[in-house]
Amino acid sequence: PQTTARPVTAPCPYCFAHLSVKSLSRHKKEMHASQKKVHKCSMCDAKLTRLDNLRRHMMLRHRAQKTH
Repeated sequence: PQTTARPVTAPCPYCFAHLSVKSLSRHKKEMHASQKKVHKCSMCDAKLTRLDNLRRHMMLRHRAQKTH
């Protein structure tokens, strides 16, 4: 039986996601580039480079302040 080799993976030095070595460079450019859009918190002065981090910030810091 023939076995398929798994791609070699490496951790991202910024977020520690494990990616194929082939994808790591693209991931760093897309997810961690300094010229990325800044997502600003509407409730405080926080500025985050990733939308998922803004969502987590809102849940952790402003959950009790949320108005419905």
